[in-house]
Amino acid sequence: AREAARRVSSASNLSQMGKAMILYADQDENKGEGPSDPTKLFPNFINDARVFKRQGYPENQDVHYMLVVGPIQEDSQCVSAFENPPPGQERVGRNVLFASGAVEWMTDADYKEALAKTEEHLKENKRPFEVVPISRASFNR
Repeated sequence: AREAARRVSSASNLSQMGKAMILYADQDENKGEGPSDPTKLFPNFINDARVFKRQGYPENQDVHYMLVVGPIQEDSQCVSAFENPPPGQERVGRNVLFASGAVEWMTDADYKEALAKTEEHLKENKRPFEVVPISRASFNR
């Protein structure tokens, strides 16, 4: 039950990140593109740095989430961000944020397939594909 609550909390964190990315992209100067640097979301679009911490992950693990640079909102089936499980927990599964703003719990195999499809889609559309760590240390100002 405790892990189920942590998954729900993490899904909420990713949902907040997704909303922040959409708001960021809607700014005129960003021309519909999401951030290439996760620190651009804080504090203007996300005002609580705890959003970048996944409950139940070790305190000494700095990166709890990863940002995928490249997808825009129209790429609704593309992965925008995902949990970065501690070593040994990767096979359990993870929450994944899509460009549409939807968050889904996925097995490791399904997550890898979705990420590969995202990379393929972005390359076909001549857009960058890069996975960037969302370092919690970046938000401790």
